[in-house]
Amino acid sequence: MNLVQETRVFSDALNRLPLPAGVSHVYNPLAYMRRAHERYLERFVPCMYEQVAPRTILTTAPSPRPYLILGMNPGPWGMVQTGVPFGDVATARSLLLYDTPPEPELERVKLHPNRPVLGLASARREASGERLWGGLSQVWAGGPADVLRDAFAMNYCPLAYFAGDEQGTNVTPDAFAKSGPYRDREYAKALDVLCSKYLKQIIEAMDTRVVLAVGRYAEFKARMVQAALRASSTRPKLQVVYLTHPSPLVTRSAEQWAEMAQSTMKAAGVLPGRFS
Repeated sequence: MNLVQETRVFSDALNRLPLPAGVSHVYNPLAYMRRAHERYLERFVPCMYEQVAPRTILTTAPSPRPYLILGMNPGPWGMVQTGVPFGDVATARSLLLYDTPPEPELERVKLHPNRPVLGLASARREASGERLWGGLSQVWAGGPADVLRDAFAMNYCPLAYFAGDEQGTNVTPDAFAKSGPYRDREYAKALDVLCSKYLKQIIEAMDTRVVLAVGRYAEFKARMVQAALRASSTRPKLQVVYLTHPSPLVTRSAEQWAEMAQSTMKAAGVLPGRFS
């Protein structure tokens, strides 16, 4: 699997989807933060690369990564700004090592006035990303870079959605399959076709053993892909482990989330070191 190329194909296919119901703004950080996201791939998915002007292009399959950290979709102050999954600005800076500004394509994105994209210059905190990387760093007894030596982090859906109201309400992709103002089952089906295919490609290419599903939506999508892979006998032993979402709306503190992640992984028998 040529990861960079397949990610570009995935991104382009997502860009061709229509607007879902009730949504006026769709952000695709795989496109307008392409250099940042590909920098993340190049640093933390060891492969053979070669220079193909003007980019460094992947030429061999990714090295195995026993863990896959799977989220739902980018947060407005996380990956939407940085191009890095769960990417609060401080963590993204530490992972990318240098400032990677948005692509010129950002000028063609219809931005909501209350949802700007400032890239790594954003001063807003992204609490969920901070808690996730802080908690997993404790589990791995290191930092985010140490986690990513064993794991690959991604969102099932890499798009962010905002309504056209004054606030720019953040619409999460689970809303498209539910009753309510954003219900759009045709869009949800089309999105699933693309996202599940890419997730399967990642799991197979990286020889994933455990999906750490952050939140119920990610767990549901991971289990759908798990069932499909088991049915085809390609990944019969793939585990899916649910982790509570680190959002302040769900867990009281960063310390509580770190303890929950540690205890959940211990109970499932998937603490770091199992696959070494």
